Amino acid sequence: MANKTVRTSEPLDTKEILSLIEQASEQFASDAMSFVDIGAIFEAIATVAPASLTGRLANLGKNLCEKCEFELAEQQSAYELHVERFESRLQLCAESAALNQAAADQIGRVIAQCSRPEVQS
Repeated sequence: MANKTVRTSEPLDTKEILSLIEQASEQFASDAMSFVDIGAIFEAIATVAPASLTGRLANLGKNLCEKCEFELAEQQSAYELHVERFESRLQLCAESAALNQAAADQIGRVIAQCSRPEVQS
């Protein structure tokens, strides 16, 4: 699959990106627990009827959950490496943007004060 670059004139919202990174991390943890929980259900079913078709199917389900949990852990590790590479830079961009906005606000206040007509007494 080819990487596509989307170019827009809108600046990146680094706070939003950092928020999305945090949400993705939380989603990884939630998904991992889902595989563990579903695997436990399959394991309980397999324990009740180990030699039956139901038990064998439950073992397949349990094994599939373990495989998916392992694959998810690998994806999470790769994701975390990418986050480490970019998160500090994004944090710096967010701080810089906040400072730039504060400076622009201050300049706006100074311009507004300078353009007010002086009241003579």
